[in-house]
Amino acid sequence: MYIRIKPEIVEENENERLENQMYIDQLDALSRDGQNLHRGSINPLNEYNRDALEYTLPWPIIQRIFKLASRALCTCVNSDAFKKTHQDRSSIMPNDRYDDPPRHLLELHGKFVVQQRVKQHSLTGDQLCSIHRFSSTVTGRKPQFVYTAQETSSYNHKYKGVEQENCRWMRSMALLCKRMFSFIATQLFTTVVINSTKNTWYHVTNNYCIIKKPKTLIIVPSKPSQPSLFFMNRTQTSLAKEFFEHVEHLHICEPFLLQNTASISYLVSLMPNIRSFTLNCDIDRSVLIDLFNGPLQTIPSLNLINARVVMPRTFGLGQMQVEQEGLVIGSLIQPTFNLTKIILLQPFDWNSLGKEVKQNLQVISLLYPHGDKIKLVSADFPNLRHVYTMSHDRNHDHLPNSVAKVTYLDFQLPILDIDFLHTNISTIQFKTIHSTKSDQYTRLSIKNVNTIIILSSFDVCQSDINHFNDLGYDHIGTSPYNRSNNLKSSQKKLFFIKKKYFNQNQNQNQNDQNNNNQNNNNYQNQKINNSLPTFIIYKIIGMTFKLRERCTCVYEKETVLKWIDKGDDILDEQEEMKRFNEMKNNCPTHFSHSIPYVPLSFSLQDSNRSKLQLALINKDIFNYISGNCFSTIQLEKCFASTSAHSANPYCVAFKHLTTLISCSNVLERIFFIKDNLLHITKLLANGDDLKDIIKHLPNLTTIYISQIPSRYNLRLDISNLGQLTYLSKLNFIGSNIEIDHLTLLNEIKNLPLQKLCLPSNSLGVYSQLFLGLKQSITKMSVAASNWQDLCQFPNVRHIVIVDDYPIHSPPLPNTITKVTSHSLDIDFLPKSQSVETLKIAASYRPRGCLFDISQLSPRFNNLVRKLSLECHHVENFIYGYEYPFNIPDDLFGSFNYRIEYSRTSLITEYIKLKRE
Repeated sequence: MYIRIKPEIVEENENERLENQMYIDQLDALSRDGQNLHRGSINPLNEYNRDALEYTLPWPIIQRIFKLASRALCTCVNSDAFKKTHQDRSSIMPNDRYDDPPRHLLELHGKFVVQQRVKQHSLTGDQLCSIHRFSSTVTGRKPQFVYTAQETSSYNHKYKGVEQENCRWMRSMALLCKRMFSFIATQLFTTVVINSTKNTWYHVTNNYCIIKKPKTLIIVPSKPSQPSLFFMNRTQTSLAKEFFEHVEHLHICEPFLLQNTASISYLVSLMPNIRSFTLNCDIDRSVLIDLFNGPLQTIPSLNLINARVVMPRTFGLGQMQVEQEGLVIGSLIQPTFNLTKIILLQPFDWNSLGKEVKQNLQVISLLYPHGDKIKLVSADFPNLRHVYTMSHDRNHDHLPNSVAKVTYLDFQLPILDIDFLHTNISTIQFKTIHSTKSDQYTRLSIKNVNTIIILSSFDVCQSDINHFNDLGYDHIGTSPYNRSNNLKSSQKKLFFIKKKYFNQNQNQNQNDQNNNNQNNNNYQNQKINNSLPTFIIYKIIGMTFKLRERCTCVYEKETVLKWIDKGDDILDEQEEMKRFNEMKNNCPTHFSHSIPYVPLSFSLQDSNRSKLQLALINKDIFNYISGNCFSTIQLEKCFASTSAHSANPYCVAFKHLTTLISCSNVLERIFFIKDNLLHITKLLANGDDLKDIIKHLPNLTTIYISQIPSRYNLRLDISNLGQLTYLSKLNFIGSNIEIDHLTLLNEIKNLPLQKLCLPSNSLGVYSQLFLGLKQSITKMSVAASNWQDLCQFPNVRHIVIVDDYPIHSPPLPNTITKVTSHSLDIDFLPKSQSVETLKIAASYRPRGCLFDISQLSPRFNNLVRKLSLECHHVENFIYGYEYPFNIPDDLFGSFNYRIEYSRTSLITEYIKLKRE
């Protein structure tokens, strides 16, 4: 049995990941400061209470802390003397290891000789990163740094299966409580390496196994054990579906799975959410062709860089697999493919593909036969951002302007002096030079890129860091070992970011402090070590700001039952008063309220009041909040004096607006915020003058037409919709006016839409969409008239029911995990087992319309009871309401759902419940 667990790694969004790593060592300070920020001020507490409440952070912040820590980078940098010691030790080691006891004793003797030097130059204590410090202090395992080829093979042999050292502390944290175990098992341990054997399958299906919901699955060879197609066993079908249903990235390194098309096709069919497919082994030509004609058609990302196409041939000694040279894999790509990424090892003319395929491509391999370059036209590849190529290709003027990242599949010395001055390339990735050369990076002279990523089997030392610093780059850290791309070697990623993009101000401040006297310098260093970096503080502020749109005042079941039994007499019980204070103090909105309020029901004024308290912490946080957090504006509240008011240095709003909400007269008021028009990405309006509004807001990514009636009450004019090149979310559900179907189809055909919600009178448009749009849409609206069209949208995850559904409706496709409805009728839901989230959206009620509030709670009561008894697969239930609303008492006594929080918006409040 072979299982290796790895934390989730974000491949393409490196900068965000690197930012999260820099100060993982200061998580203790993060907990203390996060507690203070959550409360808005430091409360005077006695010694006992301070100890008791020191770790009462909100659960979302605790989750965020663990997510940051799980993505930790190694920041250890050893001295050159330490590296030289390793090289000297390796020089006396035999090459054939562990074959003969005398050889092993000779190696041991060599280690004894240099052990004193190893101890002298080894990193200790605070010099180690958080990953190795935990292993050293808790488990007693010393860090294993690699500087020679012999040490690489030794590490792979000795520590195979436990290469992810930062998983140890997560496994320890999983033992704290059931909630932490569930979070770590389902959210952090999502990248898993397993072999295809029965023992492995029995292990991962054990209830006590920490592997629950893998998102990245790497299946490796199972030698010497016999591989098994355990997932094709009929008795294991339900377990296999549950285990594979969350897999998004599949890496196949086991040739046994590729012996025929049926096995691999069935495995892919068990993964409804799969988004990428990687081959790292030999595959028969006929199997590969069948895969391209079958399951690979709906997978947007294909990586075949390590796949070798073979054919069986008969020789004198029997049958052997030989490499097939004649097959050009790129020729198997069909016009119906919705590819965004495809990496091939052989040259291919990408210009020969169809127009729609080329427009969707974001990542490709660009290799040239006999050095003949093929120029890619920017207009044909508008979304291309990442290219895999060879290092001898030094001139990148043939690449589209949209390419921002280049990965070199090999390494040659000419790469060292590439100048990217005349390109938009900001990130490069390449392989390291051989580690035995002491000057392996001294010839590196890459300019005008923001990020350098080096794939290396070896760790860096101080001279390497100094050289990159001289080039203007900071070493951010080293990623853990990664075997998913090449089983023959374990490579790490070394990250370097240009100084002006990372922490330049802090470096300058540190240099200024070095001019002070020694005592003052020591004091300042101690002060810096005990404080959080600015960007971590800003992240906490941003999370806390969002949390203050929620109320978590949820009473415990015991408290509710006592209240029902004792009435006001419960106020005399100190224990219940303590419970209440803990609940109130942990609420992001009401923690500082001193006046009565209704739990799980609050207004925007309450939310903004608690948000504004954050801005009073200090001037820097005030500037951050004003420039990043208050980003939504309602145009009806804007007047001619708005611009002058926003110029006031004490004004916390109107600094950086991204969301525009308006019911009428948009064109008349939009010039009150003219300085923010290019920043507006989201528009919520009633459709009036939409054609002209689009001209002023070219960077819109979201348009939502509200349910507020239009003053024109005519057909919606969408003639300029196609000009919004970034539009990915379009919602017309709230519109009761007509939309010209032909105009809509023509306007959206080239848009990168992912969410398209249409009103009930326009549902016929879905069946007329182009194939590319049908495959890219993840959210759509449905009713009885187009229920059968769902099968044409393979990637839909979320549907909105805008009208009645069929009386005898079939189960929803397995890809659909979320349903939004305006009706409380959910008879279709029990047989749709893939649905995990149900949202009941509040229906619009015109002003002046009367509503019997007394009927709301019973309807809610009946709905939750039905969900609890008949829909065990629905984990999350979100209920929207616009009226004063009290939670039924028996929700706490007999239902299987618990309330997590309520959330307010401009019109509607939502309450979220989660199945226990």
